[in-house]
Amino acid sequence: MRLVTENVPGNSAKIRLLLDLVELRPARVLDVGCGDLSLWAGVEDRPDVIGVDVALPPARVEGIERVRSSALRLPFGDGEFDAVVSTQMLDDVAE
Repeated sequence: MRLVTENVPGNSAKIRLLLDLVELRPARVLDVGCGDLSLWAGVEDRPDVIGVDVALPPARVEGIERVRSSALRLPFGDGEFDAVVSTQMLDDVAE
């Protein structure tokens, strides 16, 4: 997994998250609240990513599976992912 400098998001927290993922090298990642998948535009040779969101706007990145679902009722079992990421989403969940 490598970062594509010109496509890395300008948000420092997202950059730190991506750097951590590069270091960890997870095989499978769940992106909760994935939105348009823009987080992954800055990643080359990315892991297997599944994006979950209650609304699925047009994707900015091709080749990533997306599932329409609430973060409160994820349709996955324990241990299915090596890492779970979520950015700019928790302030939208009242519960």
